[in-house]
Amino acid sequence: MIKMKNDFILVKELDGEYKTEGGIIIPDEKYKRKAIVLAVPENSDLNTGDLVFKSVGNETTFNINGREVKSLHRDKIFVVLEDGTKT
Repeated sequence: MIKMKNDFILVKELDGEYKTEGGIIIPDEKYKRKAIVLAVPENSDLNTGDLVFKSVGNETTFNINGREVKSLHRDKIFVVLEDGTKT
């Protein structure tokens, strides 16, 4: 079990890509904005499993059990799309 402190959350980024008008898919780090929330602090307005869009940058990347995850301040989340556990 992971417990987050203060206003920091843990997310796993989903693949980022850009699709041109011609249909060409360009993978690019700067498009990695979509993520699944893995852990939140107590009394957070976010929930584990939420599908979100986040700002890029000001995050800490590390590995937990072989998975690359990011820790960031909850203010870096600007859209909550839906409960990711329902998709």
